[in-house]
Amino acid sequence: MYFINLILKFYIIVLIFRSIFTSQELYFNPFGKLVASLTEPIFTNLFKGKSKATTDKYIPFMIICIIFLQFLVNLMGNFTSLSIVFLDTIQDNLNFIIVFLIISIILGSGKGIQTYYSIYFYRIGLPWIKFTRRFIKIQDNRIVFPAIILLIFIYGVLIVGLNAILNFIYRGDLFLTGALFKFLSGGVSIIDSLLSYLFWLIIIRALLSWVSPDPRNPFVQIVYSLTEPILAPFRRIIPPLGFLDLSAFVVLIIIEIVRNLLLRI
Repeated sequence: MYFINLILKFYIIVLIFRSIFTSQELYFNPFGKLVASLTEPIFTNLFKGKSKATTDKYIPFMIICIIFLQFLVNLMGNFTSLSIVFLDTIQDNLNFIIVFLIISIILGSGKGIQTYYSIYFYRIGLPWIKFTRRFIKIQDNRIVFPAIILLIFIYGVLIVGLNAILNFIYRGDLFLTGALFKFLSGGVSIIDSLLSYLFWLIIIRALLSWVSPDPRNPFVQIVYSLTEPILAPFRRIIPPLGFLDLSAFVVLIIIEIVRNLLLRI
């Protein structure tokens, strides 16, 4: 069941990437061709003869269908109420999508090291950056952090609203206390997921530093882009000891302390 959910989540990411590629990139770009190979059979059968601009409008509906399919998968062998399974499925997917959008905004912002694939993440994060600038007039990369905060706020509104609606249907009252608890637990879950990914990315970077990786490799560029903004301030305070980067070790300890505090909360 976990493996099926993982595949379905992966396909949501593939659909998001398809939506930001042009028709030419889907046929001539190596990354675009990979995305096309995973999506074109379905789109050709469902939307035969329609342009990409038209089929892209159906992608949000397809993502909703995938989430509903996950809901059906989660129901198998689950003896809890339908509303709880439904809410947990939506919250799990929202957590996953929000974390992906946050990572895309960071990678696309140009902070750290610019990668070959930064332009694609930039396209994914751009609508949220533009939306944030409607409320906060910041024109440079300082808008990244407010955009991330706004994403988490939107996530909270969705979770609280959905929880309140389900409580009203099944209990006859809004029961906002439970909805707010879902929001807080979901927010902690998002932060914990980001810290967990960062923890392993720093470990991967530390391992890569021992083998002198090719700096042009896309994977290496992404790892450095996501970790450099975190490690750089600590490196100015704690200089490397020979080949040993003590700043990475300190950041790993801080991440684990923060994660433990979040779990206690």
